[in-house]
Parts: sequence; structure tokens; C-alpha cells
Amino acid sequence: METRVIISGGPGDTIENAVVVTADSSFAGVEAEYAYVQQACSQLGMTWKTLSQSQLTSPGGKNYDEITVILSDGTTSNFYFAIDSFFGKL
Repeated sequence: METRVIISGGPGDTIENAVVVTADSSFAGVEAEYAYVQQACSQLGMTWKTLSQSQLTSPGGKNYDEITVILSDGTTSNFYFAIDSFFGKL
């Protein structure tokens, strides 16, 4: 069975503008998150390393992943992903 992943929503720079990841499983969803970070950092012409990944829950009960990276110029950047479609699915 082919895994389907859809990326929509905002640019992911804030939780309010989170990238919406629609996926069949947590594995596929998280893989799509890191592919998005790779593409976004590459467009800036920078390499990156993950500093942290956290799961957040909003007061309204929505689930998010926050990925914090350090870029090759020494700055840090946060990416926010809405993950309700795959949160807790294997």
C-alpha cells in the first residue's frame, strides 16, 4: 500500500501558520516534516542540524510538532507542523 502525504497550510514559522501534514501514519508524517525542513533550508542556501523536536498541544486540543534547527550561519529556526491527521497512528 502506497503512503499518501499532503502538505498544506502556512509556511510553518509560527504555530498559527503551521504547515499542515496529512498522512496515513506517524512515520510518514514525521518523514514529511523533515523533508519540508530540508527543502526550506536548502532554499536559503544553508545546511542545518536538528536541535530538538517537541510535541505541543494547543489549548483547543490540536496537536503540533515543533522542530528547532540550527542553520549553517549559526542562527536557529523553528518549524511548526499541525499533526492531528497522523498523531498516534503507527
